Amino acid sequence: MPVGERTVIAPWFRDRPAWAAIVAGALIASGGAVGAASPHQRSLVVVLLALPVALLAVTFGRAGGVVGGLVGIALAATWSLPALGADVGASGWAAAGSLLVLGALLGQAIDALDASDQRACHAEAERARLQLAARRHAEAVEINDLMVQSVAVAKWSLEAGDHRRAMEILDEIGEAGQRLVSSLLREAARAPQRPDLSAAAQARQAAKPSAAVQPSQPWDPAAAQAHGPDLPAGAQASQDPIQPLPC
Repeated sequence: MPVGERTVIAPWFRDRPAWAAIVAGALIASGGAVGAASPHQRSLVVVLLALPVALLAVTFGRAGGVVGGLVGIALAATWSLPALGADVGASGWAAAGSLLVLGALLGQAIDALDASDQRACHAEAERARLQLAARRHAEAVEINDLMVQSVAVAKWSLEAGDHRRAMEILDEIGEAGQRLVSSLLREAARAPQRPDLSAAAQARQAAKPSAAVQPSQPWDPAAAQAHGPDLPAGAQASQDPIQPLPC
């Protein structure tokens, strides 16, 4: 998933949980086959089951780790049946119990990390939304100043008897408004939702620097009459918006 010049890479077992479950099942089945063929090595096989249990825990969280640990205990209990020969012994039962503890603790840690990432993602999206709202407010203030000053210049021209200049200013106000609306429409068209981005990538995209909003300048009737209305700096800066992307 490219983001600018960077690429977000997820661990294969989180990106393909079905494959992780297949691999863990294959490891458990292999351990069961080895334990059935070598009864005196069953306690060692129970210890080796820590690998598939850990894989299930880091892929599916606490639920996957607990399920993997219970499978290990069930396998140890099956091997302890008198009809199947040698018992796993005290060391084997201790290892089986540790599988359950390992799966639960590791899975709980993974769940906590996922929850922390979600909280950070929502906080970054809210911060981007507030930044966008603040810039929109500054743009609205500048647009209001532009329109008020331009109308005042047109009124001043009418009072001075310069009807042609007043009409030119009103026409320029309409053109400036059309340019502003076109700019906002282009911005909305270029800002599709990006649900495939990770939280860190969304934060980098949302924090991309844009042109600063310039403060309103004191009104100079002569200069306004000479130049007419232009789009404010904030409206021009909206060509590259800060987007509060979803998590």
